[in-house]
Amino acid sequence: METIVEKGSYEAPVGYKITMNTMRQSGFLRLIAFFQILAGFLMIIPKTRLAGLLFLLPMIFNIFFMHVFFDNRIEENILTGILLAVNVLLCAYYVKRIRLIVFDSK
Repeated sequence: METIVEKGSYEAPVGYKITMNTMRQSGFLRLIAFFQILAGFLMIIPKTRLAGLLFLLPMIFNIFFMHVFFDNRIEENILTGILLAVNVLLCAYYVKRIRLIVFDSK
């Protein structure tokens, strides 16, 4: 809050910078990027589209809430929130198939 009011800056807080630097240095961000690309390829193919959407959902959910809790830049929250909403809406198209998988699997 002090950075926003006194400096007029919406830069990422120090804790966020430390967290992201740690994830970058450890290779975790590259691993996440690989899985996001894999999910994208799965979404391109009609038969695997649902698998790609469900595979991507927890990643986008995590990214959105990292920005909400660690980052004070509203434009980042809006951008990641839009991506999460699009993923949820696309999953909603397949809600009947998801119910069959979850509730009717025998």
